[in-house]
Amino acid sequence: MDKTDKPDLSAFEDTSNTKAIEDMAQWAALEERTLELMKKEHARRKDDLDYIREQIAQLLKSRGLKSLKLDSGLSPCRTTATKFFLKPEADQAALCQWFKSHGLGASVKQSVNFQTMQSVLSERKERGETLPKELVELTERDSLRMGNKSKFLAGQPVEFKATEIKIQNGKILIV
Repeated sequence: MDKTDKPDLSAFEDTSNTKAIEDMAQWAALEERTLELMKKEHARRKDDLDYIREQIAQLLKSRGLKSLKLDSGLSPCRTTATKFFLKPEADQAALCQWFKSHGLGASVKQSVNFQTMQSVLSERKERGETLPKELVELTERDSLRMGNKSKFLAGQPVEFKATEIKIQNGKILIV
C-alpha cells in the first residue's frame, strides 16, 4: 500500500498526547469490527451465490439442457465438476503402485500429487478406462459457467448493495 492509499489520519497528527493515541485506537477497533462484518457478509453472499448457481444448474438439467441463451445475453452453461479423493483406508503407496502398473509411473514419484491424480484420472474416466475404484472416491457435482457475463456486466452500473435470498411459498426471492 503506498502513501496515497492509506486512510487520512491528519486528524491524529499530534501523537504526543494520549488523546491522539485514544482516537487512533478507537478508529482501529472500529475498522477491525467493520472488516469482520464484511467477512461475514462476504461468506453469506458466497453461500447465496453458490445456492443460486446450483439451482440454475439443476433447472437446466431437469429440462435436459446443457446451456440456455437468455434475453439478457447471459448464457448459463451446466458443467459437471469431477473430483477424485484418496479413500481414508487407502494409502499413497498403493495409489503409486496402481499408477505404475497402468503405465503411469512417469506421473508419480513417492506419492501422487493431488493435481496429477485429478488430471490423469479425469482423462481416464473420459476415455472410459479403468479407475482405481478401490483406492479413490469419485464425486461429481453439477456446476455452472456463465457465458457472456463480461458483456452483460459492461452495461450494468457498479454498485454494492446488500442482497439476500429468501424462499417464500416455494419461490426464490432476491431482495
